[in-house]
Amino acid sequence: MERVRANRILDALELAAHDPHSVEAISLACGLGYCDRRHTVFAWREGRQALTLWYESMIARPAFAETVPPVSGI
Repeated sequence: MERVRANRILDALELAAHDPHSVEAISLACGLGYCDRRHTVFAWREGRQALTLWYESMIARPAFAETVPPVSGI
């Protein structure tokens, strides 16, 4: 049930525009990064090319790139 809900949310985020300088965008990038590192079996990027490209541009910013925690999770 949680996976279904998470996928619906990510599908909606795929279609939304995100101002890269907003608090909301920074929070979203942090949350997606958390998924990458802690929930490695949850493939949130699949079928979400726009969100993936946006996320990759966010994590390339020095503030993100310099503070990436180590990978660990399930």
